[in-house]
Amino acid sequence: MQWGNCKAISMILFCALAAIGISQVPNLSQRNFTIEDGLPSNECHDILQDSLGYIWIATDRGLVKFDGYTFKTYDISDGLLDMCCLRLRFGKQGNIWIQTLSHRIFIYKHKLDKIELYEHQQVIDPYIKQFPLSDFYTDSLDNLTLSLYGLGFLNIDGVGTAEIERRNKKR
Repeated sequence: MQWGNCKAISMILFCALAAIGISQVPNLSQRNFTIEDGLPSNECHDILQDSLGYIWIATDRGLVKFDGYTFKTYDISDGLLDMCCLRLRFGKQGNIWIQTLSHRIFIYKHKLDKIELYEHQQVIDPYIKQFPLSDFYTDSLDNLTLSLYGLGFLNIDGVGTAEIERRNKKR
């Protein structure tokens, strides 16, 4: 066999093997969970996965914890006084902060496996009567920042001191 033919065959084999390797796509699957599987509702607003692998789901019928096999729903009996959960955020020590439809903030206390109303909710209440809550954030010290439509940001520290950062209006 001549060197040119050997070279051509080698190139063809190389390209063929490379194409086979590239065309191998992992077999991804998707599963939809519904009420029949244990969710309290098919209306889900937010979802998080914690460091232990649990999936947390904000639904209109409570906070849901999914371990990969079963669903556990947290509701009024667990301290969640507003059932419609909209947003979830991680806090320190595995806690999960929850915004509800009534614009109240609750905290799932990981170590206690229960939910409590945010201890400085009374600071938030006067503002949300005028300015709807659009989103919220927490930091590593559990300071809370609320984004309020038409006002700006309401920052609340760990002792309940509030400070407003107004949005700059463009002219």
